[in-house]
Amino acid sequence: MIIAKVRKRRKYRNSFYDNIYILKLLQMSEFKTLKKKIFCIEGDWENDLRKKSSIVGILDLLHKVNNVEYIQDRNCSTKQEFISRLNQFKESKYKTYNILYLAFHGSSSTIHLGSETIDLDEIQEILQDSLQGKIIYFGSCKTLKIKKEKINEFVDITKANCLVGYTKDIDFIEGTALDLLFFAKAQQYFRPKNLTKNFKNSLSSLISKQGLIIETN
Repeated sequence: MIIAKVRKRRKYRNSFYDNIYILKLLQMSEFKTLKKKIFCIEGDWENDLRKKSSIVGILDLLHKVNNVEYIQDRNCSTKQEFISRLNQFKESKYKTYNILYLAFHGSSSTIHLGSETIDLDEIQEILQDSLQGKIIYFGSCKTLKIKKEKINEFVDITKANCLVGYTKDIDFIEGTALDLLFFAKAQQYFRPKNLTKNFKNSLSSLISKQGLIIETN
């Protein structure tokens, strides 16, 4: 434990200096035990009720293997429901959920909600100044197929630590696998830039194929 090591250092016997040293370690370190809880909002993937497409499997796997806690709202199919869930995410009781995972059909700058849509401008307005220290992950086709200026604007307005999403039509299996791998890797890093660098180095070909982009603040 880092704190235990601090206590052994003679020059930091004083608790004030202990705290300063711990803060420095927080800034320098990548905590492999840092867990990031997931708040997931998922839409309807199929019109045929016999089909059971869902990303719940990867959330269950993350929970069983990495002990990652999650909340999942399945079958969010209207704009009103979606806006309501985003506002719920901002409530103080969910402040420890630092990954917002939006799993929907999509298109450029847009999420599809049944017969309705919502665009990134509306989402960033709802989430203004509410994503400090958080990751927002758009698990939807082409939603981030937008100009770099718009990506920067979204990050600036929401204060997101990390914005992730796709610029292409994605294969459901490969895209879901990439989502899983990102969330698993996110548990190992304190700083988004280090997470991004390692993730891109590990999976560059799949990231390129699926058109995933990652923007850090």
